[in-house]
Amino acid sequence: QSGGAEGLQRKQWGTVMTCAVRFLGEYGNVMVADPSQRSRLLPATEEEEEALAVPSIHANPRLMRLLSTLQALAMPRLQQELTRECVLALATIAFRSNQEVRLVVKDTLQAILAGAPHCPSSTSRRDLDALILPILAILQHLQGVSQSLQGLLSGATGDHALLSFLDHHEGLKALISLYCQLQEEQKFKLFGKASRPVLERAFKQKYSRP
Repeated sequence: QSGGAEGLQRKQWGTVMTCAVRFLGEYGNVMVADPSQRSRLLPATEEEEEALAVPSIHANPRLMRLLSTLQALAMPRLQQELTRECVLALATIAFRSNQEVRLVVKDTLQAILAGAPHCPSSTSRRDLDALILPILAILQHLQGVSQSLQGLLSGATGDHALLSFLDHHEGLKALISLYCQLQEEQKFKLFGKASRPVLERAFKQKYSRP
C-alpha cells in the first residue's frame, strides 16, 4: 500500500512539474525580462516594434538560468512527458526571441541529444530524435534566413532575393505555429524591427504585380 501511495505521489509530482515547465515555456520571455525592457521580449507587431529580446542574452542572467533549468530538467532521467515539455518550452522561447537566444537554445537542444545515450531513459532515442530534430531544422533555417536579411538590408540583392525572403519568412511562421502561438501572427516579424522595411518592400512587390 505504501508503494502504491509513493507511486501516486511521484505521478502527481510529475504532473506538477510538467505543468510548471509548460508555464515557463509560454511566459518565460516575459518573466525574465527586466521591467524597463519588458516590451523588448514581446513579439514585434506594428504596434510593438522593439527587438524580440534583450540586446545580449548574456546580459540577462535570468534568461540564461531559465534555459539551463529547462535543460537540466530534461536530461537526468529523460522521463518522456517531462522531457517533451522541456523541449517544447525551449522551442517556444527560441521561436519568440531573437537570433542570439535561438542559437543558445539550439546548442541546448543538441546537448540534450548528446546526453541521451548516457542517461537511463523511458524515452527512446528514436522518440527524442523525432521530437528535437525538426525543431533544430527550423532553428537552422531561421539562422540561414537571418543571414540573408543582412544582404537585403544593405541593398546588395535583387528582387528574387526579396521575394525569397518573404516566402521563407511566411513559411517559417507557418511551421512555428505548429509548436506555439505567435502573438498577432499576421504582423509577427521573426527577425524583429530590422526586418520591417524588407518585408514591406517584399509584400508591395509581390502583391502589386499585375
